[in-house]
Amino acid sequence: MKNSRYLAQLVLLFVFFPEPGGSQALTLEAQPGSIAVAPSYSEVQTRVILKNTTSNAITKPSLSFLSNDGLQVELGEPSSKLARPGQIIVWPVKIKNIGAARIPGSILFDATYHTSKADQHSFTALSLTPIDASQKPVEASLEGNFDAVSEQRPGSGYLVVTNNLDVPVDITVNPFVPENVFQKPSVPSTFKVRARSMAKTAIELKAAKRITPGTYPVLLELTAEWNWGNHKEQRLLVVSKQASAGVFFESELLKALGVPSFLVLPGCLVLFTMQLFITLGFAGLKNESRLPQLTVNTPGFWVLAITFSGLFAFAYYFCTGNNYLIRYGLDDLRNVWLSSILIGAILVLVIGWVTNTRRRELVPTSHDSPVSMLKKIARNGLSILLTEVRFKFNNLDLHGFVIERIDDGQQLVWIAPAIITNWGTSQEALDAQEQFQDDVNARKSPLKLAEELEKAAEKGYAQVQWDTQASIPNPFHLKIDAITEYRQPGVIVN
Repeated sequence: MKNSRYLAQLVLLFVFFPEPGGSQALTLEAQPGSIAVAPSYSEVQTRVILKNTTSNAITKPSLSFLSNDGLQVELGEPSSKLARPGQIIVWPVKIKNIGAARIPGSILFDATYHTSKADQHSFTALSLTPIDASQKPVEASLEGNFDAVSEQRPGSGYLVVTNNLDVPVDITVNPFVPENVFQKPSVPSTFKVRARSMAKTAIELKAAKRITPGTYPVLLELTAEWNWGNHKEQRLLVVSKQASAGVFFESELLKALGVPSFLVLPGCLVLFTMQLFITLGFAGLKNESRLPQLTVNTPGFWVLAITFSGLFAFAYYFCTGNNYLIRYGLDDLRNVWLSSILIGAILVLVIGWVTNTRRRELVPTSHDSPVSMLKKIARNGLSILLTEVRFKFNNLDLHGFVIERIDDGQQLVWIAPAIITNWGTSQEALDAQEQFQDDVNARKSPLKLAEELEKAAEKGYAQVQWDTQASIPNPFHLKIDAITEYRQPGVIVN
């Protein structure tokens, strides 16, 4: 700009202070007087016109120039050596080496000519300005969605490069991704973008085999190179995109199970498996009324699940050498899933095997006979005087006897109908009936009464069965919420 001001001052000097005897009646101008250029231009053309507005002819025209902005100017031959009044002389002008010059810049043209009096001068200036000074020569962006990227489900997008120059641009791509999270993106290392055009190239992003799930930046460093004039230009660009890394099918699985994190999945799977086997009635465990009710919204469930998950993580690291608390992948998800289910099944097997004998002796079942039920009542420390309850079942009002103790928080309880006996008419049967009735009245142990009934049934003295009138036909595992009335204790044996 300093040079431009210098040229403008020089023009004013010649306009207002002409040489002695000179005249400024002639006009000199450049058409166009201002040219917008880009550094990639090889050359531009203009013309300088000298117009004779005097009443005398001019001869010996010549044109020179001055520029301090590094512009290379090539002057053509004048259109005429003589200009009569009202005629013009035109010089074609080529401006070269624009890429090596300083833009914006200016050129001062000096036209010398001879009149009848003396040699005279006329001046004009040409300015060169940059095209789209605010526009970058090369622009780049990374387009696409890189959410939930996994090894099996890669993220896809495009690297878009816009070339605003009039020459082709060579692009070199160098990707940067976090180690142990993403594999090196699949993108061409080099490609070319034509002048004044746009190019796109596909990019594929895959997660590593084992990762720490989360959101990470993905960077692409682009080196853009192009040639103009006699020199090479280079620009460095960086485009970035946020990408979230995950494990294939993990989020869907955790959402379906209602588990907040993969880190507690082993413990949850073990408890879920055990609950499933118990619900299906495996090993008779569902007959237990006092099984802990462990649901995902109870503290006890999470105490066990988190504790087991911590022990499982230590065992898994010992067996595989991978700490899935830090990094894990689809193989780890599969291993945790299968091994946790297997452990849950084994625990149910062990618990069922260890407690099988005790349950057969103490825990009621719907298939128990009256005699068997009396023996279990005795083993549980109860007498034949039991609490009678009324309850709703299929919209029917029924009654029965509670044949086990009810603890706080218990949700199920075993209910049995009354036991009735039909005795024979032989003397032996009548004697056995009388003895049995005396023992009932004396509230003898249910075990003794069961033994008496068992002997009487073997000898054919009596028939023992459940009283199903206004009651259930056999022992029943009832939800306590279904009980509508608790009555005074009564004798279960009639």
